Amino acid sequence: AMETKARSLEAAGKAAEAFQEYKNTLEVYKFVYRWEKNPSVKEMIRQRLEDLFAQERAERSKHFDTVGEKVESLSRALSTFDALVHKEMEERTKENRRIWDAIDNHT
Repeated sequence: AMETKARSLEAAGKAAEAFQEYKNTLEVYKFVYRWEKNPSVKEMIRQRLEDLFAQERAERSKHFDTVGEKVESLSRALSTFDALVHKEMEERTKENRRIWDAIDNHT
């Protein structure tokens, strides 16, 4: 039930609340695992914990990929902007030289 609630919160975009609910779920699993005597129940809990960790790793990987894509996109945009600024500076420098040459040649 706690895990389901955490998933619902996550799906609703309430990441902080979902994270707290996941932490609570893990604490319960950890407590039950520590005190449970039945080996088959302990194995079920261990397997569920492994599944949760695998899901977390997959989510982190997906998030990392998304962040990486955003960084690459920003880097390309920055390179484009840098090229435009450099070109503008060159054009202004040429224009300034042309103006100063005209002033020097006029007198």
